[in-house]
Amino acid sequence: GYTLCLDLATRSLFTLELPVGVRGNYMLSCAEDSGLYLVSADGFQLSVWLHSMLDDDNGAGWLLLDTFCVREAEACTPRAEDSWAPHDVCLDVVAVGDNADFVFLNHPASGALFYVHLRSRVVEKVYQRGADECGYKRAAAGHVRVSPVMMIWPPIFPARNMRREE
Repeated sequence: GYTLCLDLATRSLFTLELPVGVRGNYMLSCAEDSGLYLVSADGFQLSVWLHSMLDDDNGAGWLLLDTFCVREAEACTPRAEDSWAPHDVCLDVVAVGDNADFVFLNHPASGALFYVHLRSRVVEKVYQRGADECGYKRAAAGHVRVSPVMMIWPPIFPARNMRREE
């Protein structure tokens, strides 16, 4: 029911009580205005919570911002809808972007990795593990590591000096 946090300004550790009902399958994300987002999955149900770090009540400050079923999302792409079998296996939260803009979810039974844009509820299948990849054949295994990188698009490269030395 708690998570351990580090306050970099004071170089001290503190515990933060999790919202009621949240256990194990969650990830934290930084909020712009000195706070934390928590994205949790319970089966196919996603919940997004916000905790302001300006509050001193340490746990009572969690505010439920949104909750929805990923399988029933209005903007679920056809590629994503086909990957929900079997329906009784839940999703794992793998990575969350800053300000809880997006989340990556692993569906261990199918070997599929999904991207969910939380504000628009767009669900898109972004990767399918093959049968030869570790953990795909066993539903209990199949841990995935994702490290999201944000960048400007299109990328701008520095000009290259094209002079030749003679």
